[in-house]
Amino acid sequence: LLLGGLLFNIIAYLPHAAILAAGRSDALAKLYWIELVPYAAAVWLLASRYGAAGAAAAWSLRVIVDTFLQFYLAIRLGGITFRPRFPLGYLAGVAAAALPAAFMLYTDSHTLFSILAVLAGLIIYATLTLRTLVTPEERSWLTARISRLRNKAT
Repeated sequence: LLLGGLLFNIIAYLPHAAILAAGRSDALAKLYWIELVPYAAAVWLLASRYGAAGAAAAWSLRVIVDTFLQFYLAIRLGGITFRPRFPLGYLAGVAAAALPAAFMLYTDSHTLFSILAVLAGLIIYATLTLRTLVTPEERSWLTARISRLRNKAT
């Protein structure tokens, strides 16, 4: 539950930084105040019924809503546009990594097959990410950085 929310929380860094760069930290403060009462109610309801899992679900739900609201604010206040270069490649990569892991967690199966499926999903995710999302400049920077680290290790 927390990892799902964390994924959105990581993505929210982009609009958060854009809003701060536009000099509108007040908008973020207002957003957090607006989120407080519904979040507190969700924590109370879900935690009292489902315990720690309910509290985690409430946090993840808040973070997911917060991410979308921050993107809205960044577009509206900062005049920023967010256009992923290859959204289908990104979604395919996330699915390749998440589906085997979700299956393993859902079935509580930690067999060799499950572990290999998760590793294969991560390899597919890394490959799709490097081929579709990383620009040639970023790829050359990454290659140079890895080469420097290899040279230091030897």
